[in-house]
Amino acid sequence: MKLNNLILSLSVLLYSLIPSNGQDTAYGNINPTNYKSGPDGVFYDNKGVKLSGDTHLVQLYSWKEELGFVAVGEPIPFSRNFPGLFYSTDIVGVFSIFQCGPAWIQFRAWEKSKRKSREESFEAAALSGAWTGCSNIILTPSTGCSTGSPPRIPPRLTEIKYPGPPVIVKQPEPQTIQAGSRVEISVVASSGVEAKYQWYKNPSDSPGGIIYGANRPTYVPEKGAQETEFWVIISNVAGAVTSKHAKISVTDTHLPWFQFRYIYRGSIHYNIIGKPNTEYLIQYSDRLTNPNWSLLEKVKLWHTGHIPIHIKINPNQPSRFLRLKEVAKP
Repeated sequence: MKLNNLILSLSVLLYSLIPSNGQDTAYGNINPTNYKSGPDGVFYDNKGVKLSGDTHLVQLYSWKEELGFVAVGEPIPFSRNFPGLFYSTDIVGVFSIFQCGPAWIQFRAWEKSKRKSREESFEAAALSGAWTGCSNIILTPSTGCSTGSPPRIPPRLTEIKYPGPPVIVKQPEPQTIQAGSRVEISVVASSGVEAKYQWYKNPSDSPGGIIYGANRPTYVPEKGAQETEFWVIISNVAGAVTSKHAKISVTDTHLPWFQFRYIYRGSIHYNIIGKPNTEYLIQYSDRLTNPNWSLLEKVKLWHTGHIPIHIKINPNQPSRFLRLKEVAKP
């Protein structure tokens, strides 16, 4: 079965809003090509099984300046059918794009979580290791910015195809390590079908920086003593995508320090860098003048010379200063 030749039929009904916001709404519905009831079933998993029922969801994504592709509306199960707009047939889903003029759009599907605790989104599914897949990207016709009635016959867009090129959900991250320590770099991507990975580095003696044999989502470089940039190209039958470059910085000091990573859901995430397999006390004080250091947590660094931690943010507490203190060995 040639998945790259499968076509997802997309009908777009163009509605004009009252010109108070200067925008129109494009309503897109995933329709069978022959307008029969039921989902198109154009999305297949990596085993060639057609997606159907409530086990998989699909959502429209639209390109926004400075943000990239963002989810629009709500995810819709492939089993959801309801009367179509201006049709006597059934459709699967209605997707609204608040866009004045043409819009770059893409459909993304994923396996629904069996755990209620997991956020239901394409990104969360990809990060959890569940199946995900994407269509190609197309440019919709301009919706204009004037008032008026919906057209009697909506334009037919047959350019939507599945699969599309891979989509990177989590880029490789830059890291700082101790000289001679083990480091692991990874990428999370969605393809829907079988994908190939090829890692590269700079500086390198190989043509183009290719790393022969580095063909998995995770790569463990050889231990080195110089700064090196790594990136990966991910490809499938529909195309390829190149990740951002991640710099691995090497330090020859064993003084412990905090490496800021990101802030997420009220917590600050750090890497603690120091001596491999060594215990440290994380201490805090609300002042630096005559500080009164108190124990926050005790951690033991991995053999890589680091360990990730997160510290909850309390908006009602005063400023907090942190320090690391090595635990003396008996």
